[in-house]
Amino acid sequence: MSCICGTVDARGNRKKTQPTSEAPPTSDPVPLPQTSTQENTPVGNLESQGDDPTEVCPIGIKSAKRKEAEFLLAQKKVRLLEKNSAEGSKRIAQLNRANELQEETNRIQKERAHDLHLQNEMAIMDKDLSRLDEYAQEFYLSKKKEIIDNMRRRDAAKQANENPAQSTLQSNETQNQDNNDEDHTIDPLLDELQ
Repeated sequence: MSCICGTVDARGNRKKTQPTSEAPPTSDPVPLPQTSTQENTPVGNLESQGDDPTEVCPIGIKSAKRKEAEFLLAQKKVRLLEKNSAEGSKRIAQLNRANELQEETNRIQKERAHDLHLQNEMAIMDKDLSRLDEYAQEFYLSKKKEIIDNMRRRDAAKQANENPAQSTLQSNETQNQDNNDEDHTIDPLLDELQ
């Protein structure tokens, strides 16, 4: 079986090409079977059939194999991308779970450290100083004072966070009282003259 395929040049005109055959050429011509619906057309008529724009040349074996290989490669790429996407989603879920567990562990460790700190402070506060020498007494007294000062600062900070407007007013009143006290202490002799 033979086919005449035409090519299109830059101007859009069809060029005629030689007939191609699917079987290798032999020295003896092979007669083609005739059917009742087909007419025997000479080679000259084949060229006129090539002008028909609806005629499609059969796809070549190499190009068919190439297209099949490209299609299979595209399918493999899609499967690989889907697999990587699924694995990525699993990894993200695992990392999120690990982060949640780490945050929970950190919270528990902070609570334990805070509890241990409170136990140490309570042990210092409960220490009987009467049986200790003067240096140990001084050490424990300074630690007790430090614990009490820290406790007062925490309470003041907590109260300031609860009532920010009230703490601002109190600090302004304290500042005004300090300023009034400073005015009187600038020159004590002025008070005596009046």
